[in-house]
Amino acid sequence: MFTVDMVDDESRITLLDETGELDDVIVNIYDDYCHIIQHDDTTGRTDVITMTSQQYWELMQAWNKSTGAYKTT
Repeated sequence: MFTVDMVDDESRITLLDETGELDDVIVNIYDDYCHIIQHDDTTGRTDVITMTSQQYWELMQAWNKSTGAYKTT
């Protein structure tokens, strides 16, 4: 399950683990970069991956590709 929201100048995608095994993943998307965030309630840590919007777009494209190296434009 996931939700998509607009919060100020960001698009926010929240991915929920319906099994309850893992904490939610939040993707905050801006014009020039995005953050993938997951808080771990057991450790109290928050993990953040920051990438450019281009990298995020390429990550989404990779789901539909077979093994190999790809150059995007």
